[in-house]
Amino acid sequence: MSDKYCGEFKGFNPDELIGDTYEPIITRNIEVGSNAEVKRGELLAASTPTGVYQTATAADTAKFLVVARDNFTADSDCKITTAYTSGVFNRERLVTGSTGTTVVDALEFSLRQQNIFLTGLREV
Repeated sequence: MSDKYCGEFKGFNPDELIGDTYEPIITRNIEVGSNAEVKRGELLAASTPTGVYQTATAADTAKFLVVARDNFTADSDCKITTAYTSGVFNRERLVTGSTGTTVVDALEFSLRQQNIFLTGLREV
């Protein structure tokens, strides 16, 4: 994995991705594939044994992460972004390669086993 990290977090954006804080929110830097475009809340799965991540599908069984940075595009010089490895997230704010929540619903049990818990948005 490359040790070059590009970008930084700026400000606070109340986008409702974080669903609660009763479970510790932990982040780590990860490598995504070349020319990959990922956005905050995107659900990723390890695509290789070396730990390169790609958008999760309903058939994935690997390690899952949720992208923490907003709108990151990898290139040949920088493939490192930040992702959440654990926490509670609103299922409606998770992003997958398909529309709807079918991928998220199919993976909920596997996510829970990896300390990624799902909740739903609450109308007030």
